[in-house]
Amino acid sequence: IALKCRRHFVTTQVGEACPFIEEILSTISSIICDLQTLQVHTFYEAVGYLISAQVDQVAQEQLIEKYMLLPNQVWDDIISQASHNVDILKDPEAVKQLASILKTNVRACRALGHPYVVQLGRIYLDMLNVYKVMSENISQAISLNGVVVTKQPLIKNMRIIKKEALKLIAGWVSRSTDNSMVLENFIPPLLDAVLLDYQRTAVPDAREPEVLSCMAAIVNKLGGHITSEVPKIFDAVFECTLD
Repeated sequence: IALKCRRHFVTTQVGEACPFIEEILSTISSIICDLQTLQVHTFYEAVGYLISAQVDQVAQEQLIEKYMLLPNQVWDDIISQASHNVDILKDPEAVKQLASILKTNVRACRALGHPYVVQLGRIYLDMLNVYKVMSENISQAISLNGVVVTKQPLIKNMRIIKKEALKLIAGWVSRSTDNSMVLENFIPPLLDAVLLDYQRTAVPDAREPEVLSCMAAIVNKLGGHITSEVPKIFDAVFECTLD
């Protein structure tokens, strides 16, 4: 329905006081409260397709802000706690919530395409910091307990956070429409966080193969715009991957 009828949801129909998307967004908590996690992610993707039909940029950005309000509140709360005590990022419930929020963002990005940038910009640097902390936690756990620790639910969820962050970045870059903006604002902190982490990770099992697919997606999309960064990417991923 969202794919076929999206325009109808963002325009005021006969007998309506406002577009139906406004009603959906104002009652979103009661809509999703009884849904399973996977259903919530599907719902967010569907609503994202509706919002993508809004052609007025200002109106669309306001819709996206309302749309991401609930996941952003939980995200902000955990990030705020982590700024005072980073060990919250070892708490199983907090880690599980962050993983789920990033999955929600991946689905939102898939539906919205380039306009998702307003949400990505909001969480981007915090997400990269969380990525680095998860890497440190995983490497520490493996060095203390061996590779078998990667089968534990907590470590699995930490890895999901890393994978979903990479999936989100690759997904948005591949849908973006402004290569210069991507290159100037999003690539430098990404390369610093992700490539350095990949290169430094002494335990091969703690490295995420998604780093390679993320870099491939970025290079494919940006083409000649990112040529100057390719040696840096190779330095970080080539030799240590072969080793």
